[in-house]
Amino acid sequence: MSGATAAVLNDLQPDQSLMASATIRVPDSLAELDQWVAWQYERLDGGKPTKVPHQVNGGPASTTDPKTWCSWNAARRACQENPRRWYGPGFVFSAADPFFGIDLDQCLDAAGKLKPWAQPIMERFSNSYAEISPSGRGIKIWAKGRMPSGGTAFPMGDGRVEIYDRARYFTVTGKHWAGQMLDVEEHQADLDWLLALSPHGQKKVPFTVPGKIPKGSQHDTLVSIAGTMRARGSEYPEIEVALLEINKGRLEEPAPQDNIKRIAASVCQYPPGDNRSIGGVERAGDLRDGVAEIPSPKAMQWPAPIDEAAYCGLAGDVVRTLVPQTEADPVALLIHVLVGMGNLVGRSPHFRVGATTHHTNENAICVGKTSSARKGTAKSDTFSLLGPIDPAWVENRVMAGLSSGEGLISAVRDEIERQEPIRDKNRTITGYQPVIADKGVDDKRLLVIEPEFASVLRVAGREGNTLSTVYRQAWDSGLLRVLNKNSPVKATGAHISIIGHITRDELLMELSNNDKVNGFGNRNLWLCVQRSKFLPDGGDWDNLDLGPLISRLKSVVKFARGVGEMRRDPDARAMWHAVYPQLSGERGGLFGSLTSRAEAHVLRLSCIYALLERSTKVQGCHIEAALALWKYCEDSARVIFGDALGSYVADQILKAIRNAPEGLTRNDLRDLFGRHRSSEEIGAALQILGDRTLVEREKEDTGGRPVERWFATSEAARKARKARKGEGE
Repeated sequence: MSGATAAVLNDLQPDQSLMASATIRVPDSLAELDQWVAWQYERLDGGKPTKVPHQVNGGPASTTDPKTWCSWNAARRACQENPRRWYGPGFVFSAADPFFGIDLDQCLDAAGKLKPWAQPIMERFSNSYAEISPSGRGIKIWAKGRMPSGGTAFPMGDGRVEIYDRARYFTVTGKHWAGQMLDVEEHQADLDWLLALSPHGQKKVPFTVPGKIPKGSQHDTLVSIAGTMRARGSEYPEIEVALLEINKGRLEEPAPQDNIKRIAASVCQYPPGDNRSIGGVERAGDLRDGVAEIPSPKAMQWPAPIDEAAYCGLAGDVVRTLVPQTEADPVALLIHVLVGMGNLVGRSPHFRVGATTHHTNENAICVGKTSSARKGTAKSDTFSLLGPIDPAWVENRVMAGLSSGEGLISAVRDEIERQEPIRDKNRTITGYQPVIADKGVDDKRLLVIEPEFASVLRVAGREGNTLSTVYRQAWDSGLLRVLNKNSPVKATGAHISIIGHITRDELLMELSNNDKVNGFGNRNLWLCVQRSKFLPDGGDWDNLDLGPLISRLKSVVKFARGVGEMRRDPDARAMWHAVYPQLSGERGGLFGSLTSRAEAHVLRLSCIYALLERSTKVQGCHIEAALALWKYCEDSARVIFGDALGSYVADQILKAIRNAPEGLTRNDLRDLFGRHRSSEEIGAALQILGDRTLVEREKEDTGGRPVERWFATSEAARKARKARKGEGE
């Protein structure tokens, strides 16, 4: 080997101790994909050392052949077990995922500081996952967005910029830039800005990009495009037309038109040319201007901290053990443990209330301010405990991908029998006999974990989709079926639990009116979660002894599978009778609709808490723990849904009337929706508002037919009305 080649190879050597460490961590959104390889340096055709991808079994890997890729755990384990062969894992970008990567080559000086040309780029992508490259002189960034042609490269300063979203792979070092392991965030508008600096210039804009925008990045991409158009001076009609065209032809899962119009309207609250409409796309200014200050976003209101009573017994011990080692919210850890264990124990434990039987399956939706709320981290951390309890359950009964009711039924389907004709030697049918066409699924447990719950809401709201119906059946009884002559599949005794992850903005955008009122939402626990802390090295998991907790959890599962009907002890019964009227009370608006099954949720949670203490009796402490958790869920729902009414039309009318002290006529209200809402819809919405005494009407004498004018019922609105009439105080 020549001296020059040896020097290059030495400069590119990764940190072997880091590669072999079990603490190397990447965002869950990347780790959950089976798009990983191992890599090593090789000299191809006598040239300089090149980073070459391989399968973990040693065979060659191709960035265009998914059969040569593997899971994150498999790639990491191979690198740990054979550090002399593999320099580290690598992530493959695919057209099927929502990610792109930016490789900033030679962007760090000898002291490890950013060179001036790279500073504006890093500023724009500062909230998305980034690593220092194996050489120590470059940075790799992962973000969400889509490119026109799959990849580009161009020189910048004394370095080079390469951008890919498919058919390429990035080496992974675990050396997190700035010591922070961030999530992968949406940056379509920033990608457009960076592409505009390439020799291809403004040809690379998102409005003419071929191909489909994958689910999981659709909402963020539409918002980004709308904001970019507004910042470039576009008016509402132009933005709406562009978004509707993209929605029709480019989205993998087209959204309702009302959602598209809401996105267009949301960015038009800013004046044309105002960069705030992009949500930060102009933060860094032009490359020649250096780094500009990043404006601080308005903080989202947050519920009061959860009462410590929720951390009762074994569940609390698990959370207290994991919290120092993770960035996940303790509440997210708690709910993953409760829902996971409630599913693991199966359908035997139950509690009867009259003719209704409640089991320990629960649904929980973790709602973050942004996608960096570490919602998915809670899943990976808690499964380090739940996984060893029942490996077959983790391997076969923990899934993702809710898309239809029929698909959910199929995952827990019963045996399917059909009648087969009996024929004699002349092929004449002499009768029929039953045959097994499908053996079905023996294990009726199913835990669905959806990291992109927005896509579930989107498909559930489609006309004719049966997911919402089966979702409710799964929580209510475990008897799943749809009235479809082409679908003979059904399931009995299904034990289905669901955990979803979503941001507040995505939730409010995607939750359709139908789902708000038909019970889809109130089968869920809603929990606000956020990042608890920054752990640059990911916590000391190597020295964390989880053995005692795993043993306790195993004993709980063994105990619970022998439990049948559960009851409350006398103290718990007295406590339940005291709180039941409050839990069963009526609640108004969207908040009320989505929290209307309070007593059923508290009952199921109390049973799970009891089983974790290996008790067949629900005791007072279990009721207290369940009530504390429910209180946090209730507070979270208030924060998430506010005073929304559960009707898009009514919500928009109320907002408009409150902003119009002079009141609005019915003609004004029709204009509010571009005359795309019927008089009946507007009348029904006004009826909702009137029933809740949020608006009131007055009739004005015009010399002909009286005009109906609607006002908000606040004191300020009344004073404005009097002033308008010249009545004064």
